[in-house]
Amino acid sequence: MEALAIYVGVALVGGLLALLVRLPPLVGFIAGGFALSALHAPTLEALPTISTLGVTLLLFGLGLKVEVTQFLRPEVWVISLTHLAGSTLLGAALLAAVKFLGIAPVADDPWRVLWLMGFAVSFSSTVFVVKLLETRSDTQSVYGSLCIGVLIVQDIAAIAFLSLSGDRTPSLWMLTVLATPLVAHLLRRVWGMLAHDLSWLFGVAVALVPGYAWWHAVGLSGELGAFILGVLLASPGGRRTLRTLFSIKELLLVGFFLSVGALGLPTLGQLTVGALLVLVLPLQGASTARCSTSTVTGPAPPCSPGRRWRTTPSSGSSSPPSASRPDCFTKGG
Repeated sequence: MEALAIYVGVALVGGLLALLVRLPPLVGFIAGGFALSALHAPTLEALPTISTLGVTLLLFGLGLKVEVTQFLRPEVWVISLTHLAGSTLLGAALLAAVKFLGIAPVADDPWRVLWLMGFAVSFSSTVFVVKLLETRSDTQSVYGSLCIGVLIVQDIAAIAFLSLSGDRTPSLWMLTVLATPLVAHLLRRVWGMLAHDLSWLFGVAVALVPGYAWWHAVGLSGELGAFILGVLLASPGGRRTLRTLFSIKELLLVGFFLSVGALGLPTLGQLTVGALLVLVLPLQGASTARCSTSTVTGPAPPCSPGRRWRTTPSSGSSSPPSASRPDCFTKGG
């Protein structure tokens, strides 16, 4: 109990300090985890379990708010695959340069490992992105739904990669998850008959048992299973339960962010490689933004001679016409 009190106190102090410098509280939670590791604080054995519970409920609740059509749009897949391929090439090229310079810890790694690390750089943290979108209430916005779609495609790619490259042979039991829509249909009918006092507990049980435990038992991502089950269960009743799940999830997610920092302080070599990999981020952002703009809006048709697209005051970028703004205007007008 003493260890739990220490972790909660450090998380609170870290969150408050982050707010004072206008940063999200999750940054303070991670910094608190680093502080606990550096000070050799007592180990909280339940921290990994708390972390997993928080992530599972986060993705289950997100699934209750989104629609299946968000992941079927062509732009989601075009952007996701372009981002994965481009980021893998950029990350592997930068790591190759680091290897050529003889910088640890990648100096002695084989080329295969560099490609794998480049592939890993192409992924985004679903938890961090979703948490920031929720903080800004942007999960239902156009760019928010697009981000969520891209994140899910990345998760699918990661699961496929781990299944093919790991020592564990894919099990035929994985095929049982194809029954998830049928299970979701039955659970939705039961959920609709429950009073509010039991509705939130039923939601937690659904996220953890047929969501996480089932998918994890057959060798798939339990968190992804909870998300997909949430998508299939989306209904007005389920969304009302989100208000109760929100408080539980927020508390448990503090454990996740603390666990990230509690992994320990990075070495000098790791910090050097990490700082160099940050150089990939602007290139990733520029290429993804260009791809998403051309995919979602398409190329702008040309204006008539002597005229150009109007720049919208809200975004500061040139764009094709819409119902709410003029299409072209005279240069200098």
